Amino acid sequence: MAHILYKYLDIIGAKCMIGNQNLQFTNASQLNDPFDCHPKLIDYSNVPNTKLQGWIPKEWWIDKEENDALNLRNDTWLCSLSKINDSLLMWSHYCYNHKGICIGLDIDKVLESVPPMFGTIYLEPLVLDVQYQDIIERPNAYHTTKDLFSYQWQTKAKEWEYEQEVRLVIPKPSPIYAAFTPQQAKLTKEIWDWREIRHYMPLKGECFESIYFGVNIEQTEKEKINDKNNNIADMLRIVFFMWRLLFLLSLRFLTKCGYATFSIVIINVVITLVTFSDGTKKPTDLAPPKKPNNDDDMVIIIPCELLYKNTLNPSLISLSALLILIAPTPDK
Repeated sequence: MAHILYKYLDIIGAKCMIGNQNLQFTNASQLNDPFDCHPKLIDYSNVPNTKLQGWIPKEWWIDKEENDALNLRNDTWLCSLSKINDSLLMWSHYCYNHKGICIGLDIDKVLESVPPMFGTIYLEPLVLDVQYQDIIERPNAYHTTKDLFSYQWQTKAKEWEYEQEVRLVIPKPSPIYAAFTPQQAKLTKEIWDWREIRHYMPLKGECFESIYFGVNIEQTEKEKINDKNNNIADMLRIVFFMWRLLFLLSLRFLTKCGYATFSIVIINVVITLVTFSDGTKKPTDLAPPKKPNNDDDMVIIIPCELLYKNTLNPSLISLSALLILIAPTPDK
């Protein structure tokens, strides 16, 4: 059974996510809760003497540990999802008074969509259930069985419990997936705090399981979302057709050329698909970025953005079809 998690979005964020087919990750220091992932969630004050070794100043050690925890926060990007799609509070807070949408994501397929080198430490995001508790009661960093990294990443105050949040966490994501939001792209700011920059993980069309519209959404915006959703569905049908065509042509090739030749061709096709049709394009293949004219533009501004498409290489399919159709029949 599919594991579905939900993303609440305002209309601009929704159009960007569906239009670009990606998932936005935000730095842990930029979240709406200032205590989220904060170093002070953990108590580093009770330093054992074995750590100080008789000569290290206690205050220096505490500062070091808290600074390490602060660096962990600053180096972490995360995506907040929810187990539920019917929270009135979240529809009000994150969907701009019910004018946005809520997108259902098949989390298993999302993890299958993770591109190469999205993370520099972990190959794919960690999936963590947020734990809600009294954050005033801090665990002792030196006398606890808790994983301190996970505790810092997934602990929130009980007041947020209604969100039923699940997080995708990626420490030190690769900068090749960094990008400005459409709002940031309109600014003339020359120097940016690197923590303000979002990272975008490409998604395959099959990751989108459902879309829920807010009760106050404008009809024109609803139609735009439906159009983009239909485009995703059409793309998936095209991909299915391409794979079916390749299969049928392979059968024809098998009957014409025999098993040995067929095996060699299939190995080469698979290598080609993996190497050149893995859903990514190199930065050198991209057109120069342009500035969006309005909020409807789905362009993300960044010099080295990777585009991800769930399609096969059309040239490869056409060439394969031509070679198979003209292949000579072996002598009997």
